[in-house]
Amino acid sequence: MDLDENRAPFALMLGGPDRRTLFILTAEWRRADGIAANLGRLANGPRTGQILALPVEVPGAGRP
Repeated sequence: MDLDENRAPFALMLGGPDRRTLFILTAEWRRADGIAANLGRLANGPRTGQILALPVEVPGAGRP
């Protein structure tokens, strides 16, 4: 799976009924804007978050 340009992953977690789905939280991130501008956009909007789901072969173990 490839992320669109100007998107970055922030959190990942295995879940789903059989814990074989990888959930990936992404948001808009523009390298050219610098860290301060990107963090400001994350905190104040516009909201650009997406949750992507990807099937995986090995299930999660333990508690999430």
